[in-house]
Amino acid sequence: MKRSWRASSDLYPEVMDSLLRLLRILVPLAALALVGLPALVVFRAGWLALGQGEASSMERWVLFAVVNLAWMLVLGVLAIWCNDRLGVHWRAWDRAPRREERRRRRLAAGLRLLEGQEAARREPPPSAKERP
Repeated sequence: MKRSWRASSDLYPEVMDSLLRLLRILVPLAALALVGLPALVVFRAGWLALGQGEASSMERWVLFAVVNLAWMLVLGVLAIWCNDRLGVHWRAWDRAPRREERRRRRLAAGLRLLEGQEAARREPPPSAKERP
């Protein structure tokens, strides 16, 4: 049986809540700290040079840009996965959740159905002679 790391929250819920709150703060901070890691490694190791002195070739800069782009993609996926595991689900703040819209549409459709059934009960069906 697979158990989540949250399974231990039953024993100490207040400790687990504070741990989750701390992790929800630390995950974005860690992601921001890791954004500059490729640049730090490249410039500290001397693979690329900035300034008036020795100029780096264009191929090195392109390689650095491609590696940095891949790094950002991996970092974004990792941040989304971590936030998903922590229960932080992103949604736009300028709209209501989709569940509410769906529920409202279904309720309106149900009410229209009931109104149609009531109208059908009140009005007798047209006879065969009255039909075109």
